[in-house]
Amino acid sequence: MKPCKIIDNRYFGLKIPAFLDGIAALDKCDLAEVPSDTRVWLRTPTIELPGRGLFGRPRTHPRVKPTAPRPLELRALMTQLPRATWHRRKIQEGSKGPLKADFALLRVTPIHDHLPAIRQWLICRRSLGSQPELKFYLSNAPSHCATQELIRISELRWPIEMG
Repeated sequence: MKPCKIIDNRYFGLKIPAFLDGIAALDKCDLAEVPSDTRVWLRTPTIELPGRGLFGRPRTHPRVKPTAPRPLELRALMTQLPRATWHRRKIQEGSKGPLKADFALLRVTPIHDHLPAIRQWLICRRSLGSQPELKFYLSNAPSHCATQELIRISELRWPIEMG
């Protein structure tokens, strides 16, 4: 089994699929922060290949089957996660003691050009306090990658964001 090495993508809000596809083509793993309106499926939907349609002209592009469940925005998905999904972890030692956050990790299938992309890790980070801040990251790390490694890499972003 190949070790899980992740490149930390420090370009906030980067939404360039070609860049992320290029990283994957190099057999590297990436972690990128994504906006809360990013849509994903919990299970990869079935695709209909181009071909004869029921009415009118034949389809020239693949599409998600109309019977497939609709993808969810990350902010909506987060509200559906059971409490047991969340785990509290220390982010870093701060001047007033350890800084902690809650993390939830699960495998999802993001949308890429209206079709399912490769299966990826979703890392949700929720700060503690009366008004928690939410951050979402997607990573193409393999399914066998240790969740502790994914959390560790996402934690490295905190000092950069604060600096």
